[in-house]
Amino acid sequence: MHMSYREELKMKLARVNDAFRRIGGLQIEASEIIPADAILRYRNKSVYNISEGNGVPVFGFYRSGSHDVVSAQGCPLQSETADAAAAAVCAWMKSHKISAYNDKSGKGAVRHVFVRSARDGSAVCCVVSAEGFGKHTAFLVSALREACPELTGIVLCINKTRGNTMLAGDFYTLWGNAELRDVLCGFEFLLSPQSFFQINPVQAEKLYDLAVGFAMPDSGGTILDLYCGAGTISLCLARRAEKVIGAEIVPEAVENARENARLNGITNAEFLRRRSRGCKKPCRPWHPSRCRGC
Repeated sequence: MHMSYREELKMKLARVNDAFRRIGGLQIEASEIIPADAILRYRNKSVYNISEGNGVPVFGFYRSGSHDVVSAQGCPLQSETADAAAAAVCAWMKSHKISAYNDKSGKGAVRHVFVRSARDGSAVCCVVSAEGFGKHTAFLVSALREACPELTGIVLCINKTRGNTMLAGDFYTLWGNAELRDVLCGFEFLLSPQSFFQINPVQAEKLYDLAVGFAMPDSGGTILDLYCGAGTISLCLARRAEKVIGAEIVPEAVENARENARLNGITNAEFLRRRSRGCKKPCRPWHPSRCRGC
């Protein structure tokens, strides 16, 4: 944000070419970074961290290299819904004396406010907490619905783990629908809070169009899409492939991918729940919510 967009594109191009040479050992060079049509308010997924600041709840982002939250009264890259939802949660916390989670002590409640928005303006808010809110839950739902009338679902994620994992543990739908419906590349997608989805849909469509062109210059054949998430690239590939097989570790994402294929009438895509055999630190007993993504 401290430089012009033109300079940002130059910086990104330099990073890509440095990675080609230094990491990949490749003697190739990208000539351009395809610019975005919108450079503000483009993120369809926003995460604000919650902390205590001068005795009151605040939302913001982690200071570089730490878990200290720097208060931010909004961010021009996030959606306005996310800003309003985070502010509403903090106001509710203050009013009902709900504490913020403390990474160092492991005590407290609210950890993050996660918001995913669709292109039609609808959105789902997921409040991540180390514990439930009991009788205060109904007031949280009312506060969020009043501050963000565009919400179609409110979810509570009880995450008791220590560390950086955000969306882990158990999920409870407090109101509405936990899944959000969005459109990408002409397909409709159902997205749970845990599902991966590109954060900049307009740029994602440009990216996927190029990716499909490089991966499948000719129609036909079988395509394997690893780490397929909710099946966004898989469905784009299915237009040209004879068969597409998507593999993903997150069970909710696999179910979303299967439902997305049915929703769009795609019959030549299959989605499997698999974990990498190359994992050097398997979680024992293994469970997707405890997998560290090693």
